[in-house]
Amino acid sequence: MLEGLWRDRRILASYDRATLPGHLLERLIGGKHHAGVIFVDQERFPVVAVGAMARALHKVLTAFPSEREWTDRIVTLTA
Repeated sequence: MLEGLWRDRRILASYDRATLPGHLLERLIGGKHHAGVIFVDQERFPVVAVGAMARALHKVLTAFPSEREWTDRIVTLTA
């Protein structure tokens, strides 16, 4: 999955704080990059809070508008 996102230069937004960090570390140790990851806190942004999550995603994506700024960047989505 991370390889495909890297090729397409697509940022991943995910609730997965359990296994995803390990996969990211494996890529970096292997000399590979990722296109950026936004971790979403499930308590702040439950699945039903789509509007709040969309506003927060828009805010962080406009803060880093360049594709290059997202290479290997990891961000935690805040309100």
